[in-house]
Amino acid sequence: MQVTTSVSKGCPQGSVLGPQLWNLIIDEAIEDISETGNQAIAYADDIAIIVTGNSRKEIEQEANKVTEILMQCQKQKLQLSSNKSHMILLKDILDIRRPPTVPIGNKSLRMVADTKYLGMYIGTRLNITHKLH
Repeated sequence: MQVTTSVSKGCPQGSVLGPQLWNLIIDEAIEDISETGNQAIAYADDIAIIVTGNSRKEIEQEANKVTEILMQCQKQKLQLSSNKSHMILLKDILDIRRPPTVPIGNKSLRMVADTKYLGMYIGTRLNITHKLH
């Protein structure tokens, strides 16, 4: 039995071309992010971005440069998941009750105390554990 379907947008998960199409789009974004002085680390379809700054305002300015670059990826039909995207402060010099405001699309990134990236759980003081608290 053979089943066929038309794909009008996106790239099916697990497709042969998926990784190559991702690389074509995200490699340029990673280069552009690096040129801002920030870092982007990508693995498979996950990306972690490290933004540095000495004040809330500086972090917001740097993060906005990065989100502008990522929003350009949407012109290439790459969908960013604002529901899965969030930020974590790795140093506690800022009051986490008033986190930086970083818009992505029509939402702002939400602040979290712990996050999971590539199977590791990272907390605000760079503590790495096997599970979230």
